[in-house]
This record gives sequence, structure tokens and C-alpha cells, in this order.
Amino acid sequence: DMPVMILFWNEKSEDSVKVLKKVNELYSNYEDKIKFFMIDTTDELDENIKNEISIDIYYDLYKEAINEYRIKEYPSMIYIDKNNEVFNAKSGFTSTDALEANLDILSENF
Repeated sequence: DMPVMILFWNEKSEDSVKVLKKVNELYSNYEDKIKFFMIDTTDELDENIKNEISIDIYYDLYKEAINEYRIKEYPSMIYIDKNNEVFNAKSGFTSTDALEANLDILSENF
């Protein structure tokens, strides 16, 4: 199994959109080593954002994933290793360096 990075984001949160765009920029470096789930917690995506993002965006309309991972803040990043264990979880704005560090760790464990 591939490791997974889940990003819970909300377009009303400026930090969420910034992190989504950062992940999108880094995506091509990791796309064959990590499965990405960008989960929009609103029910309709802004067209401008949709046009900028090349990663698939998923919707959590019934809040199942939000409840499963007990998400309280956006953005929230969950990093899951190939053994399906959560190895890191972070809420709030994150730097590009921190994102890359977590993705590097994930991809090296592939």
C-alpha cells in the first residue's frame, strides 16, 4: 500500500487555501510515491481555486472523514504510512519546509 497525505481544507480559510496551493506545487515530486486526498469541507468549490489545482479534490459532504479524524481546524494535515498508521497530524498553517519534510519521510517509507 502507498502512504497517504490527507489535507482537510476549507476555502473560507485563507491558510487552508495557501496550504492547498503549496501541496499542489509539491505534488509532482511525490505523486508516484504518495496518494493525496485533498478534502474540501465545503459543498461547492470556487472555480478560481478549481482551475489552479491539479490534484483531485474530494468532498466530505456528510462529514464522515471530518468525524473519523476528529478535525476541528482548517487546514489539517494527516500523514499515514504504508502500514496504515497515522505517523503525523498537524492543524493550522504550515510552512513549505514542514510540508516537504513530512512528504519526504512518507515517500522514503514507501
